[in-house]
Amino acid sequence: MKEIEKSMLFDGTNKEFENIVEKNKLLLYSVVYGIAGGADADDIVQETFIHAYYNYGMLKDKEKISSWLCAIARNKAYDAAKRLSRTVSMDDLSMRAHSNSPENIFLRREKSTEIMEKITALPEKYRETVLLHYFAEKSIAEISQILDLPEGTVKFRLFEGRKKLKKELIHMMNEEKKFIERKNIWEKIKNSVKEANDLIRKNDTKNASNICDEYLNEEYDLKSLSRSELEILDRLYGAKFNAVRHVEGLEKCMKYLEKHMEIAEILGGEIGMMNAYSLYSTELSNLGNAEKCEEYRAKAAEIAKKLGNAKDLADSLYWQAMDLLGRTDDNEANEKLIGEALEKLESGLSYEDVLMQSDSGKVTYALLLAAKKAIVRTRDIAKTTGQVSTVPMIRKTEEGYFLAGQPGFSMGKYCDFVLRDIFYFVNMIEPSLCEGIEEGYTFQKNTFSFSHEPVKTVFEVVSMAEAYETPAGIFENCLHTRYTNETSENRNFRRNGVSDFWFASNVGIVGYHFKAISDVEMTLKLLEYKVTPSEKEGKCALYLPLEIGNSWSYQTYGADGKPFEKVDYENTFEVISKLEKGDVTLIAHSGWICEK
Repeated sequence: MKEIEKSMLFDGTNKEFENIVEKNKLLLYSVVYGIAGGADADDIVQETFIHAYYNYGMLKDKEKISSWLCAIARNKAYDAAKRLSRTVSMDDLSMRAHSNSPENIFLRREKSTEIMEKITALPEKYRETVLLHYFAEKSIAEISQILDLPEGTVKFRLFEGRKKLKKELIHMMNEEKKFIERKNIWEKIKNSVKEANDLIRKNDTKNASNICDEYLNEEYDLKSLSRSELEILDRLYGAKFNAVRHVEGLEKCMKYLEKHMEIAEILGGEIGMMNAYSLYSTELSNLGNAEKCEEYRAKAAEIAKKLGNAKDLADSLYWQAMDLLGRTDDNEANEKLIGEALEKLESGLSYEDVLMQSDSGKVTYALLLAAKKAIVRTRDIAKTTGQVSTVPMIRKTEEGYFLAGQPGFSMGKYCDFVLRDIFYFVNMIEPSLCEGIEEGYTFQKNTFSFSHEPVKTVFEVVSMAEAYETPAGIFENCLHTRYTNETSENRNFRRNGVSDFWFASNVGIVGYHFKAISDVEMTLKLLEYKVTPSEKEGKCALYLPLEIGNSWSYQTYGADGKPFEKVDYENTFEVISKLEKGDVTLIAHSGWICEK
C-alpha cells in the first residue's frame, strides 16, 4: 500500500472503530432503508464502514463522523436503488427484504409484511425522516444536519409521515428497534464471553470474572429466551465457572453448573443434557456428595444407553467405574467395589474399534485403558488407597509443546506425591520445550493460580550438558530446565515454588524435583523406560520423543533424598495414540497406591 493511502486509514484502535460501528449502526440502517427499501441493507452498511475505515483521513472534523457516514451510506443506497429499479419490481423488493439476514430491520414479526408495505409506500423524503426519528432516535436538529435540510422542513416531513403511518405501525417500528437493540446486546455478551475465555487461558481470572459479572447481575427468564440467546448465556455461565472455580471454591460455583443443566434441559438436546449431567455429577463427586453424584451419573448413563453411541456409553462406563473407585478406603469392601469398576472398564474397552475412529473416542479409550492398567497391576486390591487414570495431552505447534488438556480421575492419600503427573506439571508454563532452547534461554508468563492474583513464573534453561543419575541409569548431556514461581497468596504456596526438569536425548523426562514455597519437597526419577526415538527432527522431539508405545515409570523420593517407602505404588506413562486434529499426543497416566 502506498504511503499516501496509509495516511487515509483509520488511525485508532480496533476497539475504537468497533465503538464507532456500534454507535452508528442503527442510524445507517435507517438511512439505507429509507432510500433503498431495505434491499441489500447489510451489504450497504458493511460497505459504508469499510469505506470509512480506509478513507478516515478524508474526514477533517471528527465530530461530524455520523453525518459523514450517513452521506456515504446515502450515496451507496441511491446506487443500489438505481440498480434494483432497472431489474426488480416492488413485490420482488419486499420478498428480497424478507430473505435478508436477521440484522435487517422490519422482518421478524408476524406483521412484518404489513410494515414493509406501509414503509415502502411512503415517499422517500418522508420515509427517510420517519426512520431516522423513530428507528435511529435522532432529534429534529440531528436529522436536519444529517440530511442537510432546514429544521422546519424536517418537522414538516415528520408531520406528514406521521399522518400517513398509523399509530400502531409507529409502535411496531419501536418494537422492532428494541428487537435489534436486544440482538446487539446478545452479540456483545457473545463477544465478552470470548474475551473472558481468552483471559482465562492467560490465567487472568480476575478480569475474566469481572467481564462475566457485567451480564450476570441480571436475572434471566430462561424460558423466554431464544435458542441462540440460551446458547450464548450457557457459554457465559461456563466462563464464570472456570474463572472462579478455584478462587471461590467448588461448592459456591455449583450454581453455574445447575444453570448449565437447566439450559440443556430447555434446549432439549439429549447429548447436551447427557454432557451436562455428566459434568455436574463429576463435580458432585469432587465435593464428596456420592448420593447425588450417583443420581446424575445414572441420568447421563440412561441417555447414553438410549442413544446407543459407543463413545458416550464408554465415557459413561469410565465415570461410573471412577465413582466406585472413589468409595474405596482400605477396607473389606474394596475388592467388591474394584471388581465392579473393572467390569465397567472392560465393557467400555469392548468398544475399542469404534472409539479409535474419532478424536474424542481416543481420549475415552486412553482413560479406560489407564484405569484398567491401574487396577490389574495393583499389588494388593484389598489395601488400595489411591488410584490415578489421567490423559495428559501434548500439542506440538511451531512455538513448541503445549498442554492440550488433562481429563481423568485421581484419589487417595499421597496421590499427588508419589503419583505426580510429570507430563502435566512440565507443561505448567508453555511452551515447555521449544526449538529455540539453549543455555541462558528464559521467558516469563502468568500461570495457574488458586486466587485472582496471577502466579508469575519464570522459565529458564539451566544447562544442556548435565549428567543425571536415576534407577534406570546415568544419563549424560541432559537438558535441565527450571520454573520459578512467585506468589504472595497462601493458597498457592503448596503448589508453587521451584520446579526442575531433566531431559535426556531420545529418552524424555528422566528427573523432576519440586520444592514448594510451603514445606513440600519431592523428587521423581526415571525407574524404567521403553522408548523409540522420534522420527521428527528438532529439539522438542529429541528431548521428549512421543512415538506411540513409548513408556516411562518413575520412583519418588522425599525431602531427605531417600526413596519414599511408606506405601507401595506404581506411577507409569504410556503414549497411546495421536489425534487426527492438530499434532496432539495422548499419554495414558496410570498409577496405584497400596498401604503396606
